[in-house]
Amino acid sequence: MVKMLNTINLAELFEYHNLHSEKLLSKATMRYYGTTQKYLLDYVKSTYRRNDFRLKNLHHSFVVGFEKSKNDLSSTNPKILKPSAIPQRPNAD
Repeated sequence: MVKMLNTINLAELFEYHNLHSEKLLSKATMRYYGTTQKYLLDYVKSTYRRNDFRLKNLHHSFVVGFEKSKNDLSSTNPKILKPSAIPQRPNAD
């Protein structure tokens, strides 16, 4: 049975994604997802003092806070990609 959206948490979403995507995506891409998962759950733990976060509670300030924490990390860790370093797809006009 599919869980209702308001009961799903971040860890379950990552678990679902990883399970259904590992055969479709390259190992390198899956490593990037794993790294993002680690940073996102670390952010939840340090900011909200919880081990997980329900999707229904996600809001703009959560996203902005995570982005800021990631940018703060990238200034001290050159291995973290900055948004400007990610190649963008050209618009199909």
